[in-house]
Amino acid sequence: MRNGRKFQVSSFIWQGLLSEWQQKIKIERPPHSFSVASLRLKPFSLKTLDKSNLKIIIRTFAGLEETLAAEVLKLGGRNIKELTRAVQCEGDLGFIYKANFSLRTAINILVPVFEFRAANDVELYNNLKAFEWDELQDVDQTFVINPVLGAKSVFNHTLFLAQRTKDALVDYFNEKYQRRPDVSKNNPDLYYTIHADDDKFTLSLDSSGDILFKRGYRQIAGEAPLNEVLAAALVQISGWNPPRPLYNPMCGSGSIGIEAALMAANIPPGVFREGFGFQKWKNYDEELYNLITEKLLDKIKEDYIKIICNDISSEAMQLTEENVMAAKVEDLIACSTEDFFLSSASSGPGTVIINPPYNERMELEDEIGFYQKIGDTLKHKYPGCTAWVLTANLDAAKYIGLRPSRKIALFNGQLECKFLRFDLYEGSKRR
Repeated sequence: MRNGRKFQVSSFIWQGLLSEWQQKIKIERPPHSFSVASLRLKPFSLKTLDKSNLKIIIRTFAGLEETLAAEVLKLGGRNIKELTRAVQCEGDLGFIYKANFSLRTAINILVPVFEFRAANDVELYNNLKAFEWDELQDVDQTFVINPVLGAKSVFNHTLFLAQRTKDALVDYFNEKYQRRPDVSKNNPDLYYTIHADDDKFTLSLDSSGDILFKRGYRQIAGEAPLNEVLAAALVQISGWNPPRPLYNPMCGSGSIGIEAALMAANIPPGVFREGFGFQKWKNYDEELYNLITEKLLDKIKEDYIKIICNDISSEAMQLTEENVMAAKVEDLIACSTEDFFLSSASSGPGTVIINPPYNERMELEDEIGFYQKIGDTLKHKYPGCTAWVLTANLDAAKYIGLRPSRKIALFNGQLECKFLRFDLYEGSKRR
C-alpha cells in the first residue's frame, strides 16, 4: 500500500496509482547550464497559469538533448527547441504534470516566471524585490534558491546570487506582511532557480522539486552507480525494443536493466516518487493530476520482455536483485552471477549494452587486455547482436578490435565518454 491505493506487478500488469503524495524532498543538483536568450515572458500570475501557453525549460545531461527532445515531442510538447543541456518547449499545466511523471531523460522541469536585466547587485536586488512573490507562495511556506551562472555573468559566485535573491524575497514579505518565510534546504515547499547569463536574469519555478533521476526504487547503490537518467538514455539511443532480448553484462546495480524494463512495459518513472515540487504550488490541481496519472498507468503494456542482467560480482548481483524487486519488475528481468567472458547470447540475437568498469570505478591490471576480451567475447559469443559499449577510455576501447558504426559523446558524471555501437554479424571477423 502506498499513498492510500494498492499497486502491484503480476504478469507485467500494474493496478492503481498513488493518489496522495508525501513530500520527502532533499535538494541536490549537479551543475547545468541553459540559454534563455529567446524567452519573452508575459506578466506572470498563478491565477492564469493553467490557461497559459507556458514556456518550459527541461534540463538534462550534456549529449542527451536530442533524446530528451524526442521524448518531449512524443509526450505532446509544442515548439520544441534544443538548448545546451536542456530542451525548451511550450505546454500547459497538465503537460507539466505529465512531463514530471513520464519523462525518463529529464533532470528537472523549470517554468520561467520573471525575466529582467541587471548590471550590478543593487539592480538585481531591486528587480527581484519588486517581483510579486506572494503570487507564488505564502509567507508560511518554506523555500530554497538554486543559483546557476552562465558562461558570462556579471557575478562570479553562485552563493552571492542565491543570497541576494533570498534577501529580496524575504524583504518583500517583511515589508508587506511583517513576517518572512524561512529557507529550507531539506524538503522546502517551493524550489526556485535563478539563472544569470551576462546581465540577463531569469527566475524560474522548479516544478520537479527533487531531481528526477531520484526515481525512488533504488534501495542501495553499488560502487559508481550509473545514473538512472543516463541509463534510460542509453536504452533509448540503442534502439532496443521487445521481443528482441536485451543483454546487460557487467550490470553493476542494475540501472540499465531496470530502466529498460520500465520503458518496455510503459511504466512511468514517476510512479515510485513520493511527490513533485508543483504539488506545493498555490494553484495545484489534484483532480487534474490524478486524472493524468491514471491515464498514464492505463497505458502499461503486457508484452513479452526478455532482459538478462549479469555481473561477475555476487555483491553487485545482490544489489541488482534488491533494486529489481523494489522497482517491481522481477517478472521482466533475469538476474545471474556470471562472468561476461564465459557468457553467450543464450536467448538469441539481441541488443547488448555494456558499461565496463573503468579506473575510477575499479582498478584494472590490464585495461587493454580487458577490452580485447570484450571484443573477443562479442565476436564469438554474441553473433547477430548489436552491441553498445559506454567507455571513458577511448585508447583502450580501440582494442575491442571492431569498428564502431556510431560514436556518441556523452557524460557519465564528470567523465566524458563515448557510446560506441558495434554491429556483430554471423561469422564476422575483425572489422
